[in-house]
Amino acid sequence: MRRLIGILFFTFIFGLFLSSDVEAQTCATADDRIMRISAPTNAHGENWSFGTASYTQDICYSTIFERAYAGPRAGTNAVHDCVTVGSQSNRVLRLKFNNNSHAETPYPTPANYNIDVCYGDLVCRSTTGSCNLPNEREVVSLSGSTNAHIENYSMNVYNTKICCS
Repeated sequence: MRRLIGILFFTFIFGLFLSSDVEAQTCATADDRIMRISAPTNAHGENWSFGTASYTQDICYSTIFERAYAGPRAGTNAVHDCVTVGSQSNRVLRLKFNNNSHAETPYPTPANYNIDVCYGDLVCRSTTGSCNLPNEREVVSLSGSTNAHIENYSMNVYNTKICCS
């Protein structure tokens, strides 16, 4: 009887462990992917198209904005091209490297990193407050303004929010 109770207890604890594990988030298409991160929080970043796709946590436009992207360059890899219209850029953030990288806010002065992560016609800003402008959503959070770890928007651990509309 004790052995049965031990087995049931072990099975219960193992089941709890498995259910607490965060599953990978995968975008439906490469055009939906803004970037990848190595884990839901305390993560390094990866450019959306990095060849080995070593990170399993996609940051997807459709998950954040609850609809497929339909703006300029939708349906082509050009959705990731960096463009500036007037004084507005579509930069989400900057990475130090294309893979296994720390990040920084989209417009640090001076810029420390030179790999831009851009998407469609998003207009992004960083704040230590809330993403509360019209149509604005949190895309990711950073552990600081530069040399920062990244987290999924839903984790709510880091204070530097990247807000985009």
